[in-house]
Amino acid sequence: MFSLKKTRFRKLLGITAAIKRMMKILKKKNKNPVSEKNVQINETSVLLQNKRTGSFENGKFILKRPFTSEKATDLNRQNKYVFLVDVSANKPSIEKEIERRYNVAVSSVKIVRRAGKMKRWANKYGRNPEIKKAIITLKPGHKMEIGV
Repeated sequence: MFSLKKTRFRKLLGITAAIKRMMKILKKKNKNPVSEKNVQINETSVLLQNKRTGSFENGKFILKRPFTSEKATDLNRQNKYVFLVDVSANKPSIEKEIERRYNVAVSSVKIVRRAGKMKRWANKYGRNPEIKKAIITLKPGHKMEIGV
């Protein structure tokens, strides 16, 4: 919509400067600008909860996907399931989301974190992402069908 123009020092404008410039352009185009008081945000559209997409908390989805590995497959036999979750998710929110999405009773939730590490490819540096896994134990008599 609007492009960031380079300044005389050949640097890109920062986000706040770009927003200020866009607001000036919009004020020139609209003689009667809309005030912030008249703008209403529909909460249900912002925090949409859907069984397919999952719960939306603090701008992020709690459950990412089931985690598959040899160890995770062995844990399935013990009625334990492993999921990749958001780094900011906590045990109560993970438990609520699993119970809501899969209609099962959760006995316990254990969390495993792996820190992101710096990696180097030739002369370029990168970073592996930080991940968080949740090991969910179900109460006896409950099963979960996970399509991987």
